Amino acid sequence: MAIDPQHLLEQARQLTNISTGAPRQTDLRRAISNAYYALFHTFATTMADSFVGQKYNREDRYELIYRALNHGPAKNNCKKYIADNPPSALRDIANDFIELQDARHKADYAPNEQFSQTETRAYIDQSTRSIKSWKRVSMEKRADFLVRLLFTKR
Repeated sequence: MAIDPQHLLEQARQLTNISTGAPRQTDLRRAISNAYYALFHTFATTMADSFVGQKYNREDRYELIYRALNHGPAKNNCKKYIADNPPSALRDIANDFIELQDARHKADYAPNEQFSQTETRAYIDQSTRSIKSWKRVSMEKRADFLVRLLFTKR
């Protein structure tokens, strides 16, 4: 079964909901990473469900499609997609993907970076909004976007 983006977002919120004192930097970093991965896995699930079918989610071909999305190329392809002046909802989603991936890189790999609870919650909200917006986009436009994430024009 695919990773549930909502569970990633729930966990991210739990990591930032500290009743006393400030959350640990480790918790904030994990929450930021979860916010990015929630959007990433939303795309991966949509691709695999669309191209193979959710009912085949235990088969190798489902995993092949699910795992086809590669972080770096997807980010670069988002930048190219934005340059083509797409519909505003998809442009916003592509921008969110880029921003969340950049935040995740800082959270995962920049040891001197400090994150605030407010900033972290903003990333979680950004991912949540983007996923909700994604669900409102037609399947045809989602498929076009995902193909552009996976492939580069030659």
